[in-house]
Amino acid sequence: MPANIGNGGTLSISKLYANPSLPSSQQAAGTPQIQGQPAAPTIRVASQTTTSAIAAPIPSTGNGLYYATYRITNSVAFAQNAVMSFTPVVNSSPTTKTRTLVSAYVNGATNGGTAFSVLGSTIVQSALRVLGIVTYPSITLNQPTSTCPTAGTANVTDPTCFGGLGSAVVTLTPNPSPATGTYSVDGGAATAYTSNPFTVSGLSQGSHTVTVTNDPNCAPFDVVLTVGGPSAPPPPPSLACYQTATFNSTTCQWDVTGTQPAMPNLACYQTASFNNTTCQWDVTGTQPAMPGLACYETASFNTTTCQWDVTGSMPAMPSLACYQTASFNTTTCQWDVTGSMPPMPALACYETASFNNTTCQWDVTGSMPAMPSLACYQTASFNTTTCQWDVTGSMPPMPALACYETASFNNTTCQWDVTGSMPAMPGLACYQTASFNTTTCQWDVTGSMPPTPALACYQTASFNNTTCQWDVTGTMPAMPGLACYETASFNNTTCQWDVTGTMPAMPSLACYQTASFNTTTCQWDVTGTQPAAPTGLACYETATFNNTTCQWDVTGSMPAMPNLACYQTASFNTTTCQWDVTGTPNAPIITTYSGCDSYTWSVNNATYTSSGTYTVNLACQDYILYLTLGQTTSSTITINAPLSYTWSCNNTTYTTSGTYTCSGTNASGCPDTQTLILNIGGCNLTVTAANVTGCPNSPITLSGTPAGGTFYSQSIYRSFYNVYLFLHRSKYRMLRNCNWYNHYS
Repeated sequence: MPANIGNGGTLSISKLYANPSLPSSQQAAGTPQIQGQPAAPTIRVASQTTTSAIAAPIPSTGNGLYYATYRITNSVAFAQNAVMSFTPVVNSSPTTKTRTLVSAYVNGATNGGTAFSVLGSTIVQSALRVLGIVTYPSITLNQPTSTCPTAGTANVTDPTCFGGLGSAVVTLTPNPSPATGTYSVDGGAATAYTSNPFTVSGLSQGSHTVTVTNDPNCAPFDVVLTVGGPSAPPPPPSLACYQTATFNSTTCQWDVTGTQPAMPNLACYQTASFNNTTCQWDVTGTQPAMPGLACYETASFNTTTCQWDVTGSMPAMPSLACYQTASFNTTTCQWDVTGSMPPMPALACYETASFNNTTCQWDVTGSMPAMPSLACYQTASFNTTTCQWDVTGSMPPMPALACYETASFNNTTCQWDVTGSMPAMPGLACYQTASFNTTTCQWDVTGSMPPTPALACYQTASFNNTTCQWDVTGTMPAMPGLACYETASFNNTTCQWDVTGTMPAMPSLACYQTASFNTTTCQWDVTGTQPAAPTGLACYETATFNNTTCQWDVTGSMPAMPNLACYQTASFNTTTCQWDVTGTPNAPIITTYSGCDSYTWSVNNATYTSSGTYTVNLACQDYILYLTLGQTTSSTITINAPLSYTWSCNNTTYTTSGTYTCSGTNASGCPDTQTLILNIGGCNLTVTAANVTGCPNSPITLSGTPAGGTFYSQSIYRSFYNVYLFLHRSKYRMLRNCNWYNHYS
């Protein structure tokens, strides 16, 4: 095979039908089996890059390929204009087989190969087995008559809202057949329609050109329409400074967006009102001044009651003795106690004293013991030392005597006259007592001076024999004057007051504030208020306080004026803080023209050669041109007919060859010239179609492109037991020897 026959595909062989003279077991396709190989052997032929021929034998063993009809196919299309030749190799076994008859042709070809004989094992090639593969032409079978639309009218539904979309129902005339085609709006993408009339949707306000295309043999044409509706949206609603409005062409209303800025958090003494000029909240109100405080009081501002809560109470007055008085010292924030207890009076031995806080005096209680009853010989003396009565004297016999006494009993007196006297009691200190020791006959003195009391660093002590106590003198140094933030404690080591505490740090101040220390509240008093924010700001201005310059910085500039059309003016609206644009365009001046080939518009002296909608603006005036142009057309066709030809352009039947013309008007109403080149006579018409295969006695349906017309073919009987039956609907025609034959089934 030549290099390009296989196209890189896979060749395969299959049996179509067998020789009827073979046994019945060998009649079915694919039988008998090819010995030693599959029923359909396959040969892979690679794509060739050279022009040298390549042999691709169909291998077989044993008895080889049986006497039958086989079909060789490729998995890809054969190359056009390629040729294929077959070189049969006759089997040498059995030796009794001496002849093989071969006929080869391309399946569906109009001319088959001629049968020839191969004797013995001689290899014979014949040009009759060179098969041409040609391109198959397209034919039309019974092509129906088309009706072309040439114009259209549009029933427009305008949008009810400015900026909305309208629609149009387009009716084509004459009613097209078939009623299918496409349309495009203003040169856009094509959309299919399947009925007449059809609806075009999604049309914006203004003029549109709908280009309609029907059957490929029909000329396209334009339908010009205008979608109206409101020329402007309704006036926008009144807006707050924080709102904006955009027109919604779907709901036909203004969509207002924007919310009022949230009210700032306020202190209890503040109120807020929304300022539509600055578009901000104005906050007013100041905190009430702190009240004057006592040294033991503190104040905190209560945001619930919006008042100062004063806490702290005067320290409770200490419990006082009756001889004491107390006064509150606002410097030390403590009570100062003065006064001392009266000294205890001198007491007899039988007396005791207790201080009466009610009378604020010493109450002395106790009385001398009653003198005992005495015998005549007895005497009694009160002993201040023992605080008892000493009874002396005894009944005769002689009373016992003291060591220093002698006694003689006096009957007159009924006493023993005792002579001798006790040694005088020694002088005693207030803390001493003396008792007479009859053994030693001396006074025994007992008691010791009380110990010196513990003294503060500023005190001295001297013993008072009258009160029998130590008198302590000296007073604590007076507490120094203190600042409100200081406290003092007495240092017994240095015998001085230690003062602690520092003045609170001065608070951070704004640029407009000053601070002075208040010794009453013990805090810094901050004075000064922020300068008032400037008033009279433009709507686009904002003010922020600058702590560096201690002034208000005003920022913001007027929005730039928008670009204006020639018919518009703009004024700045301080309420909406936007430019109000006013002015409406003049109604456009419209020109509508239909004609052929071209049109020169006097408005701008421009020449147009295609249909469409054209606009121009001169001196702030819009001009619109709705232009519909058809085109002068011409066409040439070549017809080959065996006997005669009737030309539909002028309904004239021609029987001789020649060139003919026909003038008329095309679908757009413009001149149309058609030329016919006609060839009459001869049987050299050859019409071919795509390959069609089938089984014996089974109908084969033929088809061509485009549909319609009459199909015919020669009858071919060149292969063993091949039967060709060509049908078209219920009728077929056959041209044989330049004569037509009609056959009905």
